[in-house]
Amino acid sequence: MKIICISDYHEFDSLEKEWNALLEASGCQTLPLRHEWLSCFYKAFGNGARLSVLAAWEGTELAGLAPFTICTRRIRGIPVRSVSFIGDPGWTTGHVIAREPKGPFINSILDYLTKNCRWDLLYLWNMPRGEENAIIGGNLLSDLKFRSSCGANFPYIPIEGNWEEFKAAKSIKFRKVLRNKLNRINNAGQVDVRCHSGTQEIGRILPCIFELGSKSWKYRAGISISSTNENRYFYSELAGMLAPKGMVRIWVLNLNGSPAAFEYHLVLNGTIYALTAEYDEALSYLGLSPGSVLECLILEQAFKDGMREFDLGSGLHPYKLIWTNLIRRTISLSIYRETVRGHFLNAVERSLPVLKRIKEAATGSAQKQKADR
Repeated sequence: MKIICISDYHEFDSLEKEWNALLEASGCQTLPLRHEWLSCFYKAFGNGARLSVLAAWEGTELAGLAPFTICTRRIRGIPVRSVSFIGDPGWTTGHVIAREPKGPFINSILDYLTKNCRWDLLYLWNMPRGEENAIIGGNLLSDLKFRSSCGANFPYIPIEGNWEEFKAAKSIKFRKVLRNKLNRINNAGQVDVRCHSGTQEIGRILPCIFELGSKSWKYRAGISISSTNENRYFYSELAGMLAPKGMVRIWVLNLNGSPAAFEYHLVLNGTIYALTAEYDEALSYLGLSPGSVLECLILEQAFKDGMREFDLGSGLHPYKLIWTNLIRRTISLSIYRETVRGHFLNAVERSLPVLKRIKEAATGSAQKQKADR
């Protein structure tokens, strides 16, 4: 197995067909690991990080991929040279891509990183639980310090049975609240819900959802689809790449002819990936819930269309957990190199829980003394 490091974007870009073929052959159908997603994310949010994609070849056949970048960033105030997956640990899962068993490939990339790259921290975030065993159990970590932690949580809804059965399994209170939301918005005027797909339709609707995003509470929080040029670029570029392949759906709920809420989805192999959703915040002050109503109508259609799963993305937010209690949990590994900064960062990270317990004990003791006076 020969490992090469790809740091040139054009060389990385040329691998799209082989990349996606290996992803499919690996049995992992996670859409954010497709080449199109990673390419768009890197161009939008790379922020000066250097591509360091490790590709394994067996003869002329691509056998494994580790989509890494290297950058210097401050962690706990310490400037650290860090290797991590392309993407966002608060948003997507992190993977190496290879056919099973992955152990030989993982050992090869760790060996390559140790011998050929300068780094202080290897941060492998949001790996599927169990995948870390191939790393922890390898000989290469015997001389390195590492720390595991809980990664992001990903709630999801299996699309099984029919919509009425799914709804009937929910609590009486849930069904009542949902019915009231539907009644209120229908009483407010004419409701029209449309699903936009295809290159031309998506191109026409994007300016509309960017404008709607500027009316969302997310815009004030800086996390709207239209909050930054980088966000606008990412969602536009992703649509440009995937809409021609039939993988983009943008749902819009119009109230009295004006856009009130939208959801931006990607679809692959029967799974709906709910990337982002926003609504006109002004309507919430009128007692309306256009976002909740749109989500309900989209889910109903997913059952009718025979979809397989609705992926709600990362985060255990209440608006997601009202629909499901099923969660994919991930694990993150921080591996510290035998460098001054690597040693120091490891010591700082390991001391933080102890310092937190000391602080809590001291605070509790002070409060007790105050109460006794």
